[in-house]
Amino acid sequence: MAKMPERRISVPPNWWPRLHEIVRKLWSAPIESQDPVIRRKKKKPTDRLDITAFLGISPSSIKNYKNKTEITERLFLRISEECGYDDYRLLLDELHEPPPSRMAVLGPIAQAQSSPATTTANASGDASLFDERSELIKEFKGVVFRHRRSNPILMSELIGKVEERLGIKFDSSASFITELGIARSSGELAGYFFNSDIAFLSVEKHAYKFRLNTPVKRMIGSAASAHIPDRCVIGIDGGSTVMHLVEELIGMIKTRAIQKVDVYTNSIGAAEKITQALIELDYGDEDRTCSVFLVPGWCRPKSYTVIPGTKRSKADSVSQVQRLIRTGVLPNRLDLAFIGADGVHGKQGFAMKGDLELAMKRYFCEHSNSIYFLMESQKLLIPQPEMIHPFCDRMTLITDGGNLATLKVTELVDGMASAGVIVQQVGHSGG
Repeated sequence: MAKMPERRISVPPNWWPRLHEIVRKLWSAPIESQDPVIRRKKKKPTDRLDITAFLGISPSSIKNYKNKTEITERLFLRISEECGYDDYRLLLDELHEPPPSRMAVLGPIAQAQSSPATTTANASGDASLFDERSELIKEFKGVVFRHRRSNPILMSELIGKVEERLGIKFDSSASFITELGIARSSGELAGYFFNSDIAFLSVEKHAYKFRLNTPVKRMIGSAASAHIPDRCVIGIDGGSTVMHLVEELIGMIKTRAIQKVDVYTNSIGAAEKITQALIELDYGDEDRTCSVFLVPGWCRPKSYTVIPGTKRSKADSVSQVQRLIRTGVLPNRLDLAFIGADGVHGKQGFAMKGDLELAMKRYFCEHSNSIYFLMESQKLLIPQPEMIHPFCDRMTLITDGGNLATLKVTELVDGMASAGVIVQQVGHSGG
């Protein structure tokens, strides 16, 4: 049988030099703003950048593609992953985006800073944030974080929201984008994509994601904890909202509000926090208040979760989960499971954008008597490509009421109800 040709991806003619620029910015970004995947590659601040070593590829494997407008899909996916992109299309967008001219970015800044009129504007906090760029970056990230490639925010809307948060007025959209250009050049906006029209988050950082929208996530986690009975077997996913359920569970353990709960999880953070609480309470091996079982596999730094298997692929994770069930490492039946999601797949089910954690999320859904999805209502507006599980009558969605009144979400919730999904609303604001 003839071998099928490898699928190829079209890239711009100057893609290799452009990739050099992107990698160089990742490499030279301040250590505290670097993605853990990138940080691990750089052993010392003085280390010299070797782009092929950085990308985990051999010089021979790439030499035939440097000056071409096509590259094999497998090789490009590898490059995207090593650069910290969950979706290769995000890197492709960056390669097509023309690099900002350093003179174009720095020229107006230098001119404005030397202008007496601009100095006065700075002193009054009226139109410029040249001396307060950190505040601008903070508010930019706060607004953009909930937007992905599938639901980017318009630049005009972004500017309006940042102006409202900071209580200032930009002279023009160009001055705002210029400030962002400087921040991007210095590596302060690593993981965020923007141009003159749109902006969105391209690479998520676990620590920042956990801190975002904390009050709403805490309410959702608190409401979810009320569903945990004594003497049960539960699954806990690695989502940032689910981690607030973990905090509530720890409080229940410390006050002995629950007994004999077995927790199966792929969340390193959940296993660590619960185990630390048990250590502080000086629980021995015979104590059955709570037992924690962490799934074996690859510890993924980006999400602080375990991916079953060692090959870092969806197919391998699925086969490893099946093996863990057959050998009794994972139970064939859970009483209930708590799961996070990135969005929805049409009107069919809850979904996520990547597929590495899909196997464990599907395991929790398919092997649990009751399934609880913990999500901020704003995520119900976000379409995602990888469906976790279709809506069904074993599901309860626990969410805030911030976006439930919008027409799009109302129609979605009606569809959930017809499939038997219970919607439990907490609070009244989406934050």
